[in-house]
Amino acid sequence: IGGFVAETATVASTATIDASSSVCERARVNGNVKLRSNSEVYGQALLEGNATVNGSRIYSLAKVLGNSVVTSSVICQASEINFNVIN
Repeated sequence: IGGFVAETATVASTATIDASSSVCERARVNGNVKLRSNSEVYGQALLEGNATVNGSRIYSLAKVLGNSVVTSSVICQASEINFNVIN
């Protein structure tokens, strides 16, 4: 974990937060999530699985799950992004 994590936020030890990114308020980051390039996660947002977030804002009750990749986006309110590949 290299970026800012608020005391009220939850970040798994397996997650990667780069120095330019932040997790604030009551946001939760679980699994092997990667936050990069000035990404911000806050509110009660949930990120889990193997999701990668690049230069994006995820907030409110939004969820980014599975193998999703979010780049240069804003995901908010009760939106859910969930991508899984089945071989």
